[in-house]
Amino acid sequence: MTRASSQSKRTSSTAKTSSKTRAQGSKTGLRAKTARLELQPSPAVVEISEAERLARRIAEFALSKKGYDITLLDVHTLSDSIDFFVICSADSDRQVKAITDAIYDGLLEEGQKPAHREIREQTWMVLDYITVIVHVFLKERRAFYGLEKLWGDARFIYINSEKDLIPTA
Repeated sequence: MTRASSQSKRTSSTAKTSSKTRAQGSKTGLRAKTARLELQPSPAVVEISEAERLARRIAEFALSKKGYDITLLDVHTLSDSIDFFVICSADSDRQVKAITDAIYDGLLEEGQKPAHREIREQTWMVLDYITVIVHVFLKERRAFYGLEKLWGDARFIYINSEKDLIPTA
């Protein structure tokens, strides 16, 4: 065998080995990337009822008018007719009205009209959306009536900011 042909065999043999190594390396690299992706937590998908979706939308409108101490009471296991109460506080009678109007007008634009609307001296307003009942209180009135105490067995969802509007598992 000539020197040129033996060198050509070595070169082709080396080329095969290096391409094989590259292929294995790329597979290993792919595995490593895949493993890294699998370790990252995936965002959880939380399914909520239509009533809870409505309650959270109401809370969003209340937040837009600086409503605070917003509490969603999930009473669907405790009541045959109501799924949620949304309770919200305000600092003045004008703010009570502004929050109530924001909820009413916002949902009206989305095609939802309350079955009943009640005003108690603009210190306590109620909107009844059949499965969700909204109470907007002047701070002192809310403390006096203590609706949360009446429904102490309910599941409480506290909404203090927009990030709390996103349901979690």
